[in-house]
Amino acid sequence: MGKTIKGVDLNHLKVIKKINKNAEINLIFCHGITAEPGLHYKIVKQIKNVNHYSLAFPAHFETEEKFKFKHLNLEYFSKLLVTFFRENSDLKNIVLIGHSMGCAVIMMALHLMNKEERTRIKQILLGAPLTINTAFTALNFTKYLTADAYKADEKMIKRIFKDLFYKPDKFIKEFDKWFDLDFYKKNQNNQKKLAISIMTPITVKNILQAYHSFKEYEKVTFITADKDTLVPFRITRAYVKLYFKDAKHMEIKKAGHCFYLERKKEYIEILRGIIKSAKETI
Repeated sequence: MGKTIKGVDLNHLKVIKKINKNAEINLIFCHGITAEPGLHYKIVKQIKNVNHYSLAFPAHFETEEKFKFKHLNLEYFSKLLVTFFRENSDLKNIVLIGHSMGCAVIMMALHLMNKEERTRIKQILLGAPLTINTAFTALNFTKYLTADAYKADEKMIKRIFKDLFYKPDKFIKEFDKWFDLDFYKKNQNNQKKLAISIMTPITVKNILQAYHSFKEYEKVTFITADKDTLVPFRITRAYVKLYFKDAKHMEIKKAGHCFYLERKKEYIEILRGIIKSAKETI
């Protein structure tokens, strides 16, 4: 087991899990900024041959804990992920999945892990990754966070969903099925602080350093969506293809930032393929 990381409190991490009997693969999901941590499981719960772990980082779950600014940054989130690994050393055959901010958390955590911990990870899926676009993406998210969630109406939701989805109308109509407005009301203030921290030069530097120091890109699959305006498709695609040649790169057409919901069937098929690849290495 690796060393304890000073100053990290696992009470700051909520773990939402669904265990399936005799499953060999453990999926660990890291969410994006402002995203509801349990949403991913709602989308992929039909995949029964794995154990599901969705990690909820500070400012993304209801708690009596009072988060300080030092807890609302990606450096701390990555330390929480590493600590979760070390406290659950029996978890093997892991598929790590990140979306947007969650991708940066994963890469920064990998930078902190020891060799044995990284060996437990069989495959890594990075969707709409926070990379070279970090400051741009975080800045765009601040406009959601400056709008008062307590005054949210259909007009406000429609404006926000235009950034999240290529064709948002369906998801506006199904808002209550997939989203919880109370979640946004309760967490909005802390999420503002998080967005500001992500834009700092030191955080951008640390994110890029984590991506470029990783040496096992044969384990990695990137997913980008061609209508994603928050993680700009052309810039991200060019960056991935130029620097991470050993990684797989999947492009989902006619989908925005929330491609895993907008193109649910296609996303699940990609995920099934990654799970199959992970099983082949056991």
